[in-house]
Amino acid sequence: SETSNETIKKKSLDSSIRKQELNSKIQEKRNILNKIQSELIKLNAQYEALLQAEMTLSGFNQGAKNLMSAHKSGKFSGKYRPLSEVLNVPKEYETAIAAALGEYLDSIVLLDQSDPKNAIQYLAKGDQGRAILLPLQWLKNDEIIKVPSVEGFVGKANEIVDFDDQYLPIVQSLLGNTIVVDHQENAIKAMDKLSTHARVVTLNGEVFHGNGFVHAGKETRTAMIARPRQKQELKLLIDETQEKFTTLNTEILELENSLQDVDRDHQRNLLD
Repeated sequence: SETSNETIKKKSLDSSIRKQELNSKIQEKRNILNKIQSELIKLNAQYEALLQAEMTLSGFNQGAKNLMSAHKSGKFSGKYRPLSEVLNVPKEYETAIAAALGEYLDSIVLLDQSDPKNAIQYLAKGDQGRAILLPLQWLKNDEIIKVPSVEGFVGKANEIVDFDDQYLPIVQSLLGNTIVVDHQENAIKAMDKLSTHARVVTLNGEVFHGNGFVHAGKETRTAMIARPRQKQELKLLIDETQEKFTTLNTEILELENSLQDVDRDHQRNLLD
């Protein structure tokens, strides 16, 4: 009958419109999914580059590199870790902390009861270069300085960094005598109030010693100390992006299922 023909036409038109809408939504979400996938590839590549830099001790001096390489290949036992891997420094303080650590930036921490004698003997042989060793079992904490009231005070260097409790003796020894201020004018003013073994470091990386010595200019190896933070941030970003990808992928699958249902109804209507 004419009425049933009209109904079939209307149903057919409705399902055609619905199919178009679903196809359009699927395409839209697929475009977003492709962008997210590209972003994931980029983030993973950055993360891999950081891991690679960490593994090859990029920025470290030759002695530290040779020592870690010999340790990894089993030339001597013990638990060794580069100092820059065990500190997590907020981005805005990286320049100051890298400058405060100076030559200790690429020092090697000897954990537990690792005997430093093997490492010392290894470096004494041939042309292996020099390295700074920080055996936890030998470290004595320096007296922590009392912080005088200074203008532009940012914080005590040992309290600005984040680290696992076992590394406390190292952080106290290397940074316990150091305060961070905003800029050099305030650092110069603060020097009069400091004991001779204390130091002031600016956010820009100048280091003023209580005995009058000054380290000026930028510490060029800040990237070494930034790695743990960058790794943490990237890992978080990768996880978030992966979650977005998975959610969107599920949404597309659901839309594709709906499209199949509409398609089936459409075919049925045509047969009717």
